[in-house]
Amino acid sequence: MKIIITTILTSLTLLCFGQEPHPGTYFTTKKDIGFESDIFQFQEDGTFSYIFFTCTGTGFGKGIYEVVSGDSLQLQFTDCLKCEENIQIESEEKLAEDSLEINLTIREWTDDSELAGVNVYFPSERKGTVSNENGQATFKTNITSENRTLRIQFIGYDPIDLEVPANTSRLTGNVYLTWHWIYDSSDIKTYKILKWTRSKLKLKRYPDWSITYDKVNDQKTDELIKSRMGETRYELYINKIKTPANDTYE
Repeated sequence: MKIIITTILTSLTLLCFGQEPHPGTYFTTKKDIGFESDIFQFQEDGTFSYIFFTCTGTGFGKGIYEVVSGDSLQLQFTDCLKCEENIQIESEEKLAEDSLEINLTIREWTDDSELAGVNVYFPSERKGTVSNENGQATFKTNITSENRTLRIQFIGYDPIDLEVPANTSRLTGNVYLTWHWIYDSSDIKTYKILKWTRSKLKLKRYPDWSITYDKVNDQKTDELIKSRMGETRYELYINKIKTPANDTYE
């Protein structure tokens, strides 16, 4: 009976006054961790930062949040961390040559490490190679009198389609890959709030699927990020995303 009365009172409160936000850091509960898990850090000033861990990569950024219509959480993504200049190459045009020589080094943007097993190929020709343990992708193909697209693709990273000008005979340099992202800057997402208390947040993230988040302190958050992302990406998170500590509970 007590549970029923509490539920009714909570529903009436939300109906009359709307859902009240509870700033803090929230992490996906163990029972809801599947192919993805998240950390949301909601600040008092209406800003938030986020970290996503998925089976194909990791992403993080910042944004602005607001409770709209009394029962929905609106997230406006303003700063999704990406690499703006992720290609550094040189091309050379020689009409006398009859072959195009490609010699690229594929690297991880965050720590400049070489990536092995990256597919580098021309989709229209089914011609290409895979980068070796040093990140090098080298092969030759015929020169063409038309522009064509060279694709650099690796699981968990954003693919790159590089336009190769007509009559190019040599293509060398570094290509930096970044992680696959769930959100882009300027995205606005709205989720139904099923529950938001001082210790839990439950959102209807998908039509038939809700996700619950537990409130955690900064120390626990840092431990989670380090274990999931590794030291290099953790340092990137500290330098680009981390907000002042907020260990207090309301």
